[in-house]
Amino acid sequence: MRNLFLYYLKKRIPSIFILAAGFAIATIILLFQGEFITYKRPEDNVIIAVPGSTNMFLYLSIMLAILCTVVPIVEFMFKMNRRSIDLYYSLPIKRIKLYTLKYLLGLIEIVLIFVPQWIISFIWTANEANLFTLYYYWFYLIIALVAGLGIYTYLTFFFTMANNLIDGIIFMVLGTCFLAVTMNIIYSIVLKWGVSNNIFYMRNYFIFSPLFNYSQYMYYRMCEDTVGAADYNNILALILVFALYIGAGFLFFFRHTEINNAEKVTEDSDYILGYRVMIPLFLATTFKLVGTKLSPLWLIIALLGYLAYSIFRRSFRIKKEDFLYYTISIVSGVLIAFFV
Repeated sequence: MRNLFLYYLKKRIPSIFILAAGFAIATIILLFQGEFITYKRPEDNVIIAVPGSTNMFLYLSIMLAILCTVVPIVEFMFKMNRRSIDLYYSLPIKRIKLYTLKYLLGLIEIVLIFVPQWIISFIWTANEANLFTLYYYWFYLIIALVAGLGIYTYLTFFFTMANNLIDGIIFMVLGTCFLAVTMNIIYSIVLKWGVSNNIFYMRNYFIFSPLFNYSQYMYYRMCEDTVGAADYNNILALILVFALYIGAGFLFFFRHTEINNAEKVTEDSDYILGYRVMIPLFLATTFKLVGTKLSPLWLIIALLGYLAYSIFRRSFRIKKEDFLYYTISIVSGVLIAFFV
């Protein structure tokens, strides 16, 4: 496995170098044009730092999120093509080792592209603005790498659930929004209990949220703006999202080697956590998101749900079991909209 890993890594070096160089150019352009910090002199004539209009942590996080989304597609697209999967499965290693090898290759690619951008940004900031509390740059790097590992693992799991490229991308989108729709329902329940707190604020429950929220948090702390930082420190969101990261990683390593058979390539992606769970979940919760005041839109939601099942089956004649789940989802959604 070690020799095979080094072989594929050497083949990746040119593309890693090109991508890293391209991102480096974009980083330098942003550093030239951005405003990272402004200075304010209060009545006591002490100069203090104020956050500028450009947050380099946020830029780096957006770049990391893009890498964590694209790399799983590049590394695991082989399982969407019958000829490629036959080639890979014929290699003299166990399937779990093959998937682990591809996973580690993708992880190394992300790190080798992302870390140079952080280094460029850190050196530039250290030389341009001496009022920053620069050790937060190191805190950000640790958080970014840990969050990036979680996002990459999570999206890799959802992409590899599919048997074809289109389904894989759809699964990644649905998986990314999974917490958002679920936590909106929890938020509504909490409000009915008479409890309102930023811990349950709806914006904090996308899969990328810990990365983006703590990018903002670290930037404000670096500028010693504790008031601005307080709006982005959300422990509950961090715990919930990382629980999903860990669950996805466990299923990827201990389940996917069993379900990804060569003969299933291009067939319906019928893994239980794919369309079978996501369509009813999103269909039921969307009724609540729209609300009873906009109930005329429920018909459109129902049609979109039917369209989703048609995409799943690649036909407008969906199976009886799908129609049953479809009906239950609509009834559940209406009940949730009225009573939750």
